[in-house]
Amino acid sequence: MLKEKQQDREVVDFYQVTQHSYVIIYREDNRLLYNPVEPELTDEERRALGIVRNYLTRTFFFSQRELKEKWKELQKRVEDEVGEAVKMLRINLNEKSIDKITYYVRRDYLGYGPIEVPMNDPFVEDISSTGADSPVYVYHVKYEWIPTTIKFVDDEIYNAFIRRLAYRAGQELVYSNPIVEGPIPPRDYRAHLVLDIVSRRGSSFTIRRGAEIPLSIVKLISMKTITPRIAAYLWMLVSNMRTILIAGPMASGKTTLLNAIAMFIPHTKKIVTIEETSELRLERENWTPLIVRPSSKPEISNITLFELLKSSLRQRPDYIIVGEIRGEEAYTFFQAISLGHGGLGTFHAESFHQVIRRLESHPLNIPRSMIPLVNTVVFMKSYRGEGGINRKVEDVVDIISYDPSTDGINAASVFKYDPIDDRWIESETLPNLMKIADMSGLSLNELKDELSRREKFLTYLAERGVEHPSEVVRAIDEYASNPEVAMEKYRPGSGVGFGETVS
Repeated sequence: MLKEKQQDREVVDFYQVTQHSYVIIYREDNRLLYNPVEPELTDEERRALGIVRNYLTRTFFFSQRELKEKWKELQKRVEDEVGEAVKMLRINLNEKSIDKITYYVRRDYLGYGPIEVPMNDPFVEDISSTGADSPVYVYHVKYEWIPTTIKFVDDEIYNAFIRRLAYRAGQELVYSNPIVEGPIPPRDYRAHLVLDIVSRRGSSFTIRRGAEIPLSIVKLISMKTITPRIAAYLWMLVSNMRTILIAGPMASGKTTLLNAIAMFIPHTKKIVTIEETSELRLERENWTPLIVRPSSKPEISNITLFELLKSSLRQRPDYIIVGEIRGEEAYTFFQAISLGHGGLGTFHAESFHQVIRRLESHPLNIPRSMIPLVNTVVFMKSYRGEGGINRKVEDVVDIISYDPSTDGINAASVFKYDPIDDRWIESETLPNLMKIADMSGLSLNELKDELSRREKFLTYLAERGVEHPSEVVRAIDEYASNPEVAMEKYRPGSGVGFGETVS
């Protein structure tokens, strides 16, 4: 880590984000500060930028659809039109200066202006602001919430920026509709926007970034978020059409793990995903992603999670995945899994007791007797350690049964994380493995042997660095087709390349 004294600031971290931008994180007055660094303009370049902007404003207008579907073409168009404008206006600049001007025009017309650097920073998960008089904050994977050096000039510019975000989300942020939430292009990051009419400190925005390339289960093993043993157990559950909820507080890695274990779904199965914003990235062809469509206009109806879930049942899915279960759609989800559909989803709760209480409460209203339709609940938690925030599978709880005589839920913790020794403790019995044995006709010992073999296979993948989602899915499919051949192919030291076959 780079550490230098620069005046009264201690530089804690420094890294490149894009070709033209960097980030410096430094300590000042006993607090960390996130400082985006962009190309510095000379007075001549600044004047030229103003002239080019004024010239292009008359012709530049991009629709929401263009921003989402033609992003690369628009980037090239901006570059071409800046070059043409410089010629037309007879501005005498060298190529380096034109390149800097192109960056700022692209940033302000196609990108997100002052927050462009954190929007592209792979270490930033959330970007938030509570008003023009306060700095923009970012949630950094290493340092959690830290203020930035980004501030808006005044309320007028700030509110115009927020309304621009609303436009990109395909909605209007007005007094009759003061709260807007939706995906913004080109990567469908989730924006939550609030006008000052319902916020005492003024208008605010929060943008949650999603991973462009999701973390695979093997990558999570390498990061020590999960062990090969626990991952293999979840693989056994998913491949046998069990239902799993991933629970935890905000920013604990629930959606990341959900996406990772969804890669275990056999390629022969049809998958339907239902989300408010597009965060799941599945390496499957037979996958139908459904997205909520909010609307503030009377003539355009809202399409809710509940309506999408009802629609999904008519598509004959083998697996239904709900990004976050939190409303009336919960009962339909439970009805679906009672009919034999496999189910995956995330849930906001920090303990098994909270899971039960929230499922039973309004607006979910799930009868206690139906709760064991969920076979397993995986709890995620964030821990602060060396190098920043570490996310861990904290607990894996198998739900066994409902006891009508006591109105109780029988459940057992099968894997528990011990943060003191940094290890996971496995219980002597694995109830859902026993259920699979009863259902499949295989003996419990046979299933335990298969669990150990899958654990070894995932360990092989981690040791050989097979971490990209497409590579992991290919390996899992190969294992499903012929476990012995796949084990030999990916065994470290086997000498077989990933593009080769074993005879």
